[in-house]
Amino acid sequence: RGLITRVARGVIHGDLEDIVNRFPIEAHPKEDKQSSRCCRHKDRAITKYRLMAIMGHRLEDETDEAKPLAAYAHEALAREKPTVQPGMTVLGESCRNCTPAAYFVTNACQGCVARPCMSTCPKKAISRVDGQAKIDPDLCVRCGACQKVCPYHAIVKLAVPCEEACPLAPLPRVPAAMPRSTGRSASTAASASC
Repeated sequence: RGLITRVARGVIHGDLEDIVNRFPIEAHPKEDKQSSRCCRHKDRAITKYRLMAIMGHRLEDETDEAKPLAAYAHEALAREKPTVQPGMTVLGESCRNCTPAAYFVTNACQGCVARPCMSTCPKKAISRVDGQAKIDPDLCVRCGACQKVCPYHAIVKLAVPCEEACPLAPLPRVPAAMPRSTGRSASTAASASC
């Protein structure tokens, strides 16, 4: 909210282009030893991308990482009407690369004779090992069908915090190895292959 306020004040006072390049540095000064990520430089980069989005730019369309915020501010101020774009843009750089959502069989598994989890799995990712079900993470597409049919509720989902917290769920994740321009998430890829 602080960044939105600062951008709005810059627009109102007419000096946004002059001051916007300093916002990431002021938000994460050298003296501040606490970083929410690996270092203050990454925090500053994330702040830059947040500012770009606040000014109405799609992060996925960025072509020059060295382009200063002042240039984005100039383009935003020169617009005669708002740009048509999706209501949300994904900031891949801020993703902390949590483990993808996954399903696990707990020790509550009773190794039931009917094995509904095994028969329901569309990818045959569940096998029986030592009398209990076991999910092969390489075959699992995270559809949740096994969890829904387990009579003992022994299959649990390990969720990704940002996906669970987002009021616009599901918020697509952008893994580090995936370019931002694709906009396709791990969960989207899993759903498509199910």
